[in-house]
Amino acid sequence: MNEFYINGQRIGTDYFLPGWTDYNKRLYYQVYDISKNIKAGDNVFGAVLSPGWYAGYLGYALLVGSPQVRGFYGNTPLLKASIWVEYNNGEKEVIATDASWKASEGALRETDILNGETYDARREIKGWNKSGFNMNGWQPVQTYADKAEREMQVYPGNPVKVFDTLTGKKITLIGKDKYIVDFGQNFSGIVRLNVKGKAGDSIVIRYGEMLHPDGRLMIENLRRARATDTYIVRGDTQNETWIPQFTYHGFQFVEITGLKYQPTVETIKGLVLSSATPDAGTMETDNAMVNQLYKNIVWTQRANYFDIPTDCPQRDERLGWTGDAQVYTRSAIYNNDISAFFVKWLQDLNDAQFPNGAYPIYAPMPLTAEGVSAIRSTDSYSPGWMEAGIICAYEMYQAYGDTGIIKKHWPDMKRFMSFLEKRRKAITYLKRGLLKKFHPKVDLETGYR
Repeated sequence: MNEFYINGQRIGTDYFLPGWTDYNKRLYYQVYDISKNIKAGDNVFGAVLSPGWYAGYLGYALLVGSPQVRGFYGNTPLLKASIWVEYNNGEKEVIATDASWKASEGALRETDILNGETYDARREIKGWNKSGFNMNGWQPVQTYADKAEREMQVYPGNPVKVFDTLTGKKITLIGKDKYIVDFGQNFSGIVRLNVKGKAGDSIVIRYGEMLHPDGRLMIENLRRARATDTYIVRGDTQNETWIPQFTYHGFQFVEITGLKYQPTVETIKGLVLSSATPDAGTMETDNAMVNQLYKNIVWTQRANYFDIPTDCPQRDERLGWTGDAQVYTRSAIYNNDISAFFVKWLQDLNDAQFPNGAYPIYAPMPLTAEGVSAIRSTDSYSPGWMEAGIICAYEMYQAYGDTGIIKKHWPDMKRFMSFLEKRRKAITYLKRGLLKKFHPKVDLETGYR
């Protein structure tokens, strides 16, 4: 994943670029109009990289004792970028990433979607993405060859953005320098920290959806997801502001440790992240409980429509389960315009289709060289899940009249139906064989003696 900068300014407001795909088969890129960011004279282009879905921890690999727990597509985060410039005289120039670019470590010491981030503000490199910066000590980047079999296409879905900003409803002291902030609402996202302290002070932030009866943060349901962010204070005389860049959490409550003073609602804000699917419909009744239930459903959809339709936003899973996706698609359509979102994910699903025609139980699904799930070898396909390849496409057609999505994936759907037919025949032959073995006088055509 990356955040791209031109002359010190971050380009775009999207998070988790370029999105999660089967990076061995398909890679998306984003396009931005940067005409207002370019200036006469020297311009500086740069990016901050994170392992993300490509090289970070995925799913429940740690929980189930998988021999591989991270780096399912590669071990090093990569960047491929180009800047297309057209001058007033009609001349054109393309500035692209190559071996001439340089790299360095910075303040971001650890970053992972499931585990969180550690940011040491004392190690910030001032002016690294602005003209006039001295790059002595920076190292040449390592270049990697493109994969000829990998398609590169413009991102077709709804990028993840900040959907809302929440203010804490209640702040409670639960121990020495330890506070619980209640945002009053479960959501997916990150926080914006605004703190002051001595250089080297560590502000540790943990996330949870519930509290124990004694007020402690409940983290047992997170399983192996550490879900912890750490900010190491720079030591400015004024407040320092920090926002995690490449992680997210599912939470209502935040535990803050390390502050030497009572936090206020301005100390920490909640930034709600979600794929930017436009609103489509609402519902209101004369029953307050029904209205609250509907509100919970909408917020749950926002929390789990996160580049892919995940099962949960908090624990060590966050996979695009096909059963969850297909059973909820029709409901989601009434709440939001999810047409572009499912154009993207249905491509992920068809990219993950097994050679025998079966759709997997989640997508994207990283595979081993032997063609089995790299997260857990027994993860494959199952009735109630693999039908998503047809059902979700049919729901898109029903809701939006999108025949293009049917035409595009029709060959894959036919392969799936052929798989079912072959399985039916195999099971029929198996049953007949067992029947004949134990009941030799049975007529296999009629079932009667």
